[in-house]
Amino acid sequence: MRSSLTTTSIRVLLTTVLLTAGVATQASAEPVPDEWCLGPPGIHQSGWPFEGTLSNVPLQVPISVTLGMDNVATVCVGMTAVVQKADGSQRTVVPLDLDGGSTYPPSWTKYGHLTATVANGAGDWVIKKITWGSKFRDVNVPFKVTRTTTLTLEQPARTSGTARTTITGMVRQYTSTGVQAPSANRTVDIMHQVGSRITTAKSDSSGRYRATVAFTQTTTLRAIVPGAGDQYPVYSGFVTAHKLLAMSYLSAASTGQVNKLWKVSGTAFPGKLWTALEIWTGTAWVPAGSASYTLANGSYSRYWKPSRTGTFRLRVVVSGPRLDNSPWNREVTVTVKA
Repeated sequence: MRSSLTTTSIRVLLTTVLLTAGVATQASAEPVPDEWCLGPPGIHQSGWPFEGTLSNVPLQVPISVTLGMDNVATVCVGMTAVVQKADGSQRTVVPLDLDGGSTYPPSWTKYGHLTATVANGAGDWVIKKITWGSKFRDVNVPFKVTRTTTLTLEQPARTSGTARTTITGMVRQYTSTGVQAPSANRTVDIMHQVGSRITTAKSDSSGRYRATVAFTQTTTLRAIVPGAGDQYPVYSGFVTAHKLLAMSYLSAASTGQVNKLWKVSGTAFPGKLWTALEIWTGTAWVPAGSASYTLANGSYSRYWKPSRTGTFRLRVVVSGPRLDNSPWNREVTVTVKA
């Protein structure tokens, strides 16, 4: 006598598809021992998730059934899974002739592979039946096969000061002929190496995406096409966008007076940079007593009060974290009079 259970759906290609408790089934007229080869039915993950996608070669999709007890793999021989497209096409019998499972938590499986072809393997599929000799169990377990997306991120040009960095790359999708074609209108997240988002771009009709970013430091980044629905996230490799600080020429009087403040000004970019005034002693550069960060507009002013007459060399040193040319400096000569 046939009985009915509830059908549980699955997400595409998460792992090998395992049949455990909770999926709608119909048992054969002959009683099926649930604790053995055909039960309990359902969907269960085994080991690491299977995240395969279809590219230019056929995809081997693992289909498996959880065994009800330990040490029954030698008994559960001759098992098969009947698999087809959701529209009823490509009906295939998959032999479940391999042994598998995991120990945390413990589970034991029989499994085999569905070959999803490049030309027409992508799309919605359904596991319809599990058989073991004369016994069978009707099921309705959907899953999806998707085509591979590829993502590139090109090396950005090094920029200086306030110049913005252009970030660009390509999004492509494998087709039914096994070639890559542009993938338009795809969201691309530009991410810091540590995982936070920098900005977002969209691919155009050629598959190219482009964004400009005002970096203040040399930055390592990657691009990600986020997962959506049955699509997995796609990641580019990491690249480093290099940044140089830019420092203006110094603005200062060429003469000064003893015991009166002498001023030197300028600008430096990008970001908040440390500026320090130094004086040459004849053997080394030493602090001249004036140092601070640039203002929000990049400007700074440093001061020096000479204590004697003479001709002196002074310089402003600008520095900041993760800038390829930091520290940088410019020098002036000052004649001090009484």
